[in-house]
Amino acid sequence: MNLHICDYGCGKEAKFQFKNGKWCCSENIHSCQTTKNLISKNTKTGMIKKGYTSQIISELTKKGMNNPEVIKKLKNRKHTNETKIQISLKTKEAMSRPEIKEKIIRTNQRIAKQRKIRGDIFIIMTPEIKRKISITRTGKCCGKNNPNYIENLEREYCQIFSDKDFRNMIFERDHHTCKHCGITRMLNLIVNKYNFCIHHIDYNKKNCDIYNLITLCLSCNLKANYNRNFWKDFYNKKIQEILS
Repeated sequence: MNLHICDYGCGKEAKFQFKNGKWCCSENIHSCQTTKNLISKNTKTGMIKKGYTSQIISELTKKGMNNPEVIKKLKNRKHTNETKIQISLKTKEAMSRPEIKEKIIRTNQRIAKQRKIRGDIFIIMTPEIKRKISITRTGKCCGKNNPNYIENLEREYCQIFSDKDFRNMIFERDHHTCKHCGITRMLNLIVNKYNFCIHHIDYNKKNCDIYNLITLCLSCNLKANYNRNFWKDFYNKKIQEILS
């Protein structure tokens, strides 16, 4: 009988051979001590890159991921606004790629097929069903019933804001590009099927000074409705860069 040494570097006698032809001291590769050490090292490196402090890593190593105190600390960690912006930009960039869109379509088709095989109730959202849903929701999220409603918010626009030439001037100044995510106006029309918005930086709809207006896509414009103080400072810096 031939003696085999573990191919994964622990130096112990190997008793099990895997499909790839390699021998290991354990029936499961993750039970080999060398593999455990390598996984531990890679995990710590990854956690450091993600922003975990050495204290949290030490607690995870000692107490384990199943410890309620450790889980609570991890859940309380929140992304900074800068990180959220980076995530948003990368997501938009990925979603604009044709291969990603094809992959999503294939995944949705596969899920629909699996639901049909299992006999799940699967409703296809036809235009007629969408119209009925729209009718049932009409008026239920308007005014004070809307969760985003702000009391005494000025909603009247200045007269020049509706002028087509004035709006085109703002778009041309910003090179027909969303000044947050960078998507072009033409690509936005093709991919997202809607036009650009002109955002009021100070949220005053009657202030149509060119220093207070900036071009955004609909997605970025909707994000600016939350955490307004942050976005006000963010777009003020952006407009200064554009007009400087």
